[in-house]
Amino acid sequence: MIKQQIDYKVAISIIIATFNSERTLPLVLESIKRQTFPQKKIEILILDGGSEDKTLTIAKKYQCTIIKNKKIEPISGRILGYEKAKGKYIIFIDSDEIIKNPESITIKYELMEKNHQIKAVIGSGYENPPHAAITAKYINEFGDPFSFFIYRSSKNAQFFITQMKQAYPVSVENEKGVLFNFSQSLDFPIMELGAANTMIDAEYSKKTFPDFSPEIFAHLFYFLLKNSKKIAFTKDDPVVHYTSDTMQSYINKIKWRVKNNIYYVSSLGITGFSGRSNLQSSNIRIKRYFFLPYAITIIFPVIDAVYLVITRKDLAYFIHLPLSFYTATVIMYYYCLKIVGYKPELRSYGEAKVIRA
Repeated sequence: MIKQQIDYKVAISIIIATFNSERTLPLVLESIKRQTFPQKKIEILILDGGSEDKTLTIAKKYQCTIIKNKKIEPISGRILGYEKAKGKYIIFIDSDEIIKNPESITIKYELMEKNHQIKAVIGSGYENPPHAAITAKYINEFGDPFSFFIYRSSKNAQFFITQMKQAYPVSVENEKGVLFNFSQSLDFPIMELGAANTMIDAEYSKKTFPDFSPEIFAHLFYFLLKNSKKIAFTKDDPVVHYTSDTMQSYINKIKWRVKNNIYYVSSLGITGFSGRSNLQSSNIRIKRYFFLPYAITIIFPVIDAVYLVITRKDLAYFIHLPLSFYTATVIMYYYCLKIVGYKPELRSYGEAKVIRA
């Protein structure tokens, strides 16, 4: 239960979960420093999971408030930051996400101040840094092949807002942002508010969700819409995401996500698709059963890969084909393990160690 009172002398609390983030953290903090919003009205909370590099030295240099995240996992750090934040509004941003538009915070703040029905403001998607790796491009846009299949929604700033306008009715639009009418839709898009320079109304959220569980945090977008609250999207407001995932680390993340959703539905799995699908229509829950046929038949991933290559003008998107087949293989593998009574040990984005349940 959150008992602290919000100190409205702080307008914005920016929450950044870190772990050995020295490579990109200075870029993130510099992008915050360039914001036109008054710096004295901003607090930056660094939730550190035990960094052994220069992360904390950098945080101190930029006069951030450093809080130890003993549970290490980023989601635990973000929730801890949420509890400690003094701002009327909270911005979640990852330690490798750079705010491109210097007016970003000001625009989001003004949108929420002018329309108190708006409880969250999301930016206009991701941009890839120069010379981004193949996996980075795919992660920034779709996350993973399963998410692509279920939602078919792009987070690439070049397509994000346009695609949303094609899928959902526009309630209000001006040169700075768009407010969609999600009430006419059976299915919501895949959306997380815990990163990507997203601003939420902390005052409303702390009153409405006093016991802020990982499930509520991970799916806050859907809980807000269920309460008939408005969520806005800003234009020309991308985040440059410097994800450095190698192919090996990325396939380990896919394993981690699959294990969570098969074995740990009541714990970490509930923060992923398993929990999210419970807040959406039955169409989404049914559609997941078609992913394996989609991936194994090969032809459909080939069609989608060709489409992505043509529309993105980038051969890197042919990676969708092997990633889809790999993800399907991992799903079948862990379901077989579950049937015969084995259970993989949960490790953060690491290799699975199989143990008897």
